[in-house]
Amino acid sequence: MARGIDAVLERLSGGAYDARIGFDGDFQTADFFDTAIITSLMTDRRANEAEVLESHKRRGWIGNEYTPGFELGSKLWMFEQSRLTRTTMNSIAEAARDALQWLVDDGFAVAIRSVSVKLAPPSSPVTGMILEIEIQRSLSVVERRYYDLWITTGTGVGQEKEGVGEGAEPDNKSVHNDNGYNYMRTPETALGLGNKWSIAVWGKMVGDAANTNNKVVVGCSSTTGALNRIWIGKSGAAWDSPSMGVTLTDNAGVGTKSFGVDNVWTLGDWKHVVVTFDGTLPNVDQLTVYVDGSGATITGGPGVSTTMSNSTRSLHLGKGLIAFGDWVGCYDFRYYETMAWNAKLGQDAVEALYNGGNPRGLNPNANFGGYTHSSNLLYYLQHGRDPTKLGYNWVTGGGVNLTDWSGLDASDIVDDYPGL
Repeated sequence: MARGIDAVLERLSGGAYDARIGFDGDFQTADFFDTAIITSLMTDRRANEAEVLESHKRRGWIGNEYTPGFELGSKLWMFEQSRLTRTTMNSIAEAARDALQWLVDDGFAVAIRSVSVKLAPPSSPVTGMILEIEIQRSLSVVERRYYDLWITTGTGVGQEKEGVGEGAEPDNKSVHNDNGYNYMRTPETALGLGNKWSIAVWGKMVGDAANTNNKVVVGCSSTTGALNRIWIGKSGAAWDSPSMGVTLTDNAGVGTKSFGVDNVWTLGDWKHVVVTFDGTLPNVDQLTVYVDGSGATITGGPGVSTTMSNSTRSLHLGKGLIAFGDWVGCYDFRYYETMAWNAKLGQDAVEALYNGGNPRGLNPNANFGGYTHSSNLLYYLQHGRDPTKLGYNWVTGGGVNLTDWSGLDASDIVDDYPGL
């Protein structure tokens, strides 16, 4: 789908929304469907003579005056006074599907997968009618649910759930690590990461004026930091340095490799970084770094051969252990999500996960597009998804916070995410 279909809406005080204006004075756009769906359904398409006899009651939207032959909007308004029978609900579903068809005709979606209308059950927290929509994109499925469309003769709309794939939840937040001594670390265990792995992080550097050392963004190490070590961090003496460092240490603690990747952590920009490794014969030490969906040039000496094993160690973000030396905490860094697989992802999988810079709603627990590694996914940490579960693993579940993120709490959840 082409990037930039949707105007970005900003919630104002009092609950109203307005279009967000960029620094260039133009509307900001994003690769979402939110605005497109709401506009398609909730603006009034004009009724024809057979549907409404009196011309002044046919409604319509003034924006359609400038698009001859194309009518944006729906005729859902025509059912405001209708009894909610099964026939009416079928007609509502048909009107909604017709209003969204332009997304397929213009190539923004593959298909309108389903449109269903039902009454909210008595036990539901909402009342009235629920309209559920699934739209197939090239790499994902967009699900929207709208409720309280008509209660008696009144009108209203609410978006109860948005997401992609089974069990997806709202994912429009991130966690802001504003102190270099804060960190998240899983309990020490055999992580499942041996001689073939991939680690991905969506992160944003928003500042680091107080610290000039190297920083751990995401790492994997034993308590000593010397065995089967994986460090993916920000490197460089300048606080706004865009360079990234990758350091690997083998299972004997001696075979260390250090790589440098230029132009990664650009200040103020969300970055999707994937580091993949295959140390199995005959592919010894095949390490690849992807930045925003593309393979990055790796500089620096490869050192000696590195063989890793699935030993007892922890996955950590934001700060290394004291034994890690100058790899200290990463100030003013925002985490959207972190993932780890026991497989080496390829270009197609990385591109699918990057999704043109819009990861919202993608569900790595299920395959989509060029991503076929859901069975290899070991850790899926969507940090801002639930403030009470900053490091919850959405692969294994369990209903508890599986990690210890020291120094952070619900107040560090911010309304910021890639693609905004």
